[in-house]
Amino acid sequence: MAVYLIAHVDIHDMDVFMTYQDKAKATIENAGGKMLVRNAVPEALEGAAGDRKVVIDEFPTAEIAGAWAKSPEYREVAKIREGKADIAAVMVQGV
Repeated sequence: MAVYLIAHVDIHDMDVFMTYQDKAKATIENAGGKMLVRNAVPEALEGAAGDRKVVIDEFPTAEIAGAWAKSPEYREVAKIREGKADIAAVMVQGV
């Protein structure tokens, strides 16, 4: 069953973050996932949405998503965004 990684991102340097995201996309695709939403500005329909950007990635299974997040390939790419963006990410199961 598909899982979704949802990240709320506060970007401090958009150019560096875009470089990170371009490289991360390749690691996501290599793991069998796909990027669904990239740097979207949330629009509140109910309650407060906040002003952090939203990123959503889809993976076939939680095991694949977890392996991707811990993979040396992705961990190396993640270093690019260190100090350039604050990210809070969660994984949720699809229905």
